Amino acid sequence: MHVLFVSEADWILGNTIPEHHMIERVSFNHSVTVTDFDNAQGNSIHILPRTYDNIATLYKKARLRLVRAPTFNISLSTKNNGMEKGSLIGRFVNTLLQPWIVLFELLFNRPDVIILNSQSIGLQCIMLARLFRIPILFHVVDNKASYFSNKRIQSFLLWIEKHISRNVDMITTNGPGLRERAIGWGVDPKKTRFISHCVDLDRYHPGKKKRETVRKELDIGKQQTMVFFMGRLYPFCNMDRVTEQLLQAAGGKKCVVVLAGGGEQFDSIKKLQKQKGRGGNIRLLGQTPYKKIPGLLAASDICLLPFSENEVTRYIVPAKVFEYCAMGKPTVALRLPTLCKRIPEGNGLVYADTVDGFVEQVISLSKDTKKRNRLAAEAERFGNKLDCKTIALEFEETLVKLIEKK
Repeated sequence: MHVLFVSEADWILGNTIPEHHMIERVSFNHSVTVTDFDNAQGNSIHILPRTYDNIATLYKKARLRLVRAPTFNISLSTKNNGMEKGSLIGRFVNTLLQPWIVLFELLFNRPDVIILNSQSIGLQCIMLARLFRIPILFHVVDNKASYFSNKRIQSFLLWIEKHISRNVDMITTNGPGLRERAIGWGVDPKKTRFISHCVDLDRYHPGKKKRETVRKELDIGKQQTMVFFMGRLYPFCNMDRVTEQLLQAAGGKKCVVVLAGGGEQFDSIKKLQKQKGRGGNIRLLGQTPYKKIPGLLAASDICLLPFSENEVTRYIVPAKVFEYCAMGKPTVALRLPTLCKRIPEGNGLVYADTVDGFVEQVISLSKDTKKRNRLAAEAERFGNKLDCKTIALEFEETLVKLIEKK
C-alpha cells in the first residue's frame, strides 16, 4: 500500500501530534509520502520543490518520504507570545503551489489512498482524487474555522469543511463530537469512523528517577506540589486566571505552576511571574521540545486542562489529556461536552464547572495525597488502552478497507 498524506502543518518543525504516531507507524510496513508546509523561521526561499527520503521524527524504524512545494517565507520577527512565528506570505504561496505537488505525485508516484489533513487545499485534492480515481480520506482533528475571530472567515472555512466532508470517501475523527458534527452535516454515518487519540506508551510511562531529576532542574522542593499545563496558551485556556487565583489563595502557597507552551496568554503570565511574591512559584518554559514532555509529566503532581467551552473546544478532546492519563497523572479539567463523553469521571479526571471551582479542585487535590494516588491509578489504567501500536493498526485497517471498497 502506498499512502499520500497531505498536511498543512510543518511535519518536522511543527508540534508533534497523534497523526505523527499513526502515519510513521503505517510507514513501518507500507510506503508513505507526506507533503507539508515548510514553516522555517526567518527568510527561507526555495524556488524548486524538495524531496527528503527516510524521514523519521519519532521512530527510528519509520521511513517517510517528504515532498515540499517551492517556499517563499519572509518573517519580520521570529517570536510572538513565546511561540515561533511563521510567514503569512509563505502560507499563501504554499496554498497556491501545494496542489501542484499533489498532482505531480498522482502522475508519477501514484498512491493507493490519499489522507487529507488540510482544509486549505482540500477541495483541490478532492478534484484530483476524483480525476485519478483514488480514494480520499479526510482526517479531522479539530474545528479550525473557530480559531478565527472574523465571522466571515469562520463562515467561509466552515463552508469549505462541510463541502470536503460531504465529498470525500471516508472521514475519520479523533473525537466522537467531530464525528457527530459531520453526520449532522448530512454525511453518511457509514462513511465516518472514530479513531481514538493514541499515546506512545514506550515514551509515556511513570518513572520516579526522571521525576526527581526534572524537579531538581526546575528547583521544585519535595514538599511542593507541581501543577502542570502543556500546549498553546489559547485565549480560552484560562491559565492566566488559574495561575493568578491559585497563587493568591492561601491553600495554593505550596503549589508551583509549570507551563510548557507559548501563545496568547504567555505575556500576561510572564507579568505575573515578575511580580514580587509570585514569580518564585511560576515556571514559564515557552515552547518545549517534544522529547522533554515525558520528563515534565513525570515530575508533575497534578495536570491541568482549564479550557472554556466554545466553538473550538465543544467538539474536541485535547490530545494532551491522553498523555496526562498515560503518565498516571491526576487531572483537573473544566467540563467540556465531548471530553466528558470520551473520558467520564473514574478515569483519573476531576471536573469543575467554573474557573473558581477549578482552582478549588486543584487546591483540594494538592492537599489530598490519598485521592491523588487513587486518581493516578485510574488514569494509568485508562491510558494503557491508548497504545499507538494498537490504534495505528486500526487506522491502517481502515485504509486497506477503503482501498478495497473503491
